Amino acid sequence: MIFIIDGSYIAYRSYHAYKKLEVGEEANVGAIYGFIKNLITLNKHFNPEKFIVAWDKGSKRRKEESPEYKANRASGHGNAVYEQIAIIRLLLFDLGVEQADLEGYEADDVIGALVDKYADAGEKVCIVSADHDLKQLVRTGVVFLKSLQSIQTVNTIKDDYGLEPAQLLDVWALSGDTSDNIKGVPSIGEKTATKLVKAYGSVDEMFKLEAGDDKKLQKVLDNKDVVTLAKSLITLDRDIEPRIVPGEKTLGIVRYLFEKYLKFSSFIAEWEEIEKLGK
Repeated sequence: MIFIIDGSYIAYRSYHAYKKLEVGEEANVGAIYGFIKNLITLNKHFNPEKFIVAWDKGSKRRKEESPEYKANRASGHGNAVYEQIAIIRLLLFDLGVEQADLEGYEADDVIGALVDKYADAGEKVCIVSADHDLKQLVRTGVVFLKSLQSIQTVNTIKDDYGLEPAQLLDVWALSGDTSDNIKGVPSIGEKTATKLVKAYGSVDEMFKLEAGDDKKLQKVLDNKDVVTLAKSLITLDRDIEPRIVPGEKTLGIVRYLFEKYLKFSSFIAEWEEIEKLGK
């Protein structure tokens, strides 16, 4: 199985989990430490064929369509995390771990394109992220992993929503996504949106109808522009060719950085696990 990882998600999660981890003159290294620790944990539990880490390189189309897209994201600890991501990327390269990105596109788009590429070729794929938008990619042979205790498949999504994974796009087009500052239909949350998609199949089918006595459907029709924009923003740009950066195992450099600069003695103690990360 190929594990495709949302790099920013793991980096930010690691930063907050280990935000007190510092070396030298109060230089925070929590994101770096947590990222490597996460890879070791995933490798021990699943022993994937390989890891591919996807990174954000902008969101050109979405920002053009909606300047308010992700405008609610607080900068907060952004600089500290960005600095550590640069080091993470260097370490991944020297560990022999593949990385992927594309100028103007988000990691979600890159992940979508890679899932299609490998799944269409018959490979089994695991998406590692907390971004629920990526659940739309789940299909036979493709699973979504938020944590070791939360692995979602086609069947679990059907059990949770009563819908096919691809239909979740229409649910979120109706309810919006507050985390990305995407507006949905007023007073329609995820539960109501799910009921509407169950009843009518998709937002495109809803747009063809007369509402009659269905007040919720009437709200959808009254907010067609809102729904159309939301669906466009949530839709992944999967018809792209991500830039793949193959790793080049140079473990001596990694060990030197761990010992001399990052002070990751625990990783030195389990060096055999570090050696296994680059496939």
